[in-house]
Amino acid sequence: MMKSNAIIDIVGDRPYVSFDIYDTLVIRPYVLPTDLFRHAERISGKEGFANARIIAEKDARKRHGREITLDEIYAEIDEKYREMIDLEKRMEIDLPLPNTEMKELLERLSEMGKRIVLISDMYLPVDVIGPMLKRCGIDRYERLYVSSESFRTKHNGSLYGQVMDDLNIEPKDLFHIGDNRHS
Repeated sequence: MMKSNAIIDIVGDRPYVSFDIYDTLVIRPYVLPTDLFRHAERISGKEGFANARIIAEKDARKRHGREITLDEIYAEIDEKYREMIDLEKRMEIDLPLPNTEMKELLERLSEMGKRIVLISDMYLPVDVIGPMLKRCGIDRYERLYVSSESFRTKHNGSLYGQVMDDLNIEPKDLFHIGDNRHS
């Protein structure tokens, strides 16, 4: 990862900076995102949940052919696991940790007058991601864009298009900071 001062220099006079959320501003305490499902299985004692949850997400992606929501994932899961959605949401709010270096960069850019937006390709809803960010002390942003809310993604560029339309800006006005070179 580049040093903060180098990033600030590259941002230059652009008025807007967008940050990716997962693996940039916040870090989940797992090697793989699916490790959360195994953790939830252990906590709940619901044997077989982790594998059922992984399969349900694959099935939902195949069925919908676009970015999906958490509710669409749970619509695919065996009924005996459906109440696990509440535990998954709670864990997604309570467990991620702020990436201190990126949080400090966001705060510095905000203090410099940059307008901050957060953008994520994620199946979780804003009512989970927002409280998680607040718990992590990340609150200096104007807008939060999540692919599961708009069915647009960073990956294919359509979510950036929505951001630019909403903010009435050109691509030259926005600098994105994230962990995925393609997105």
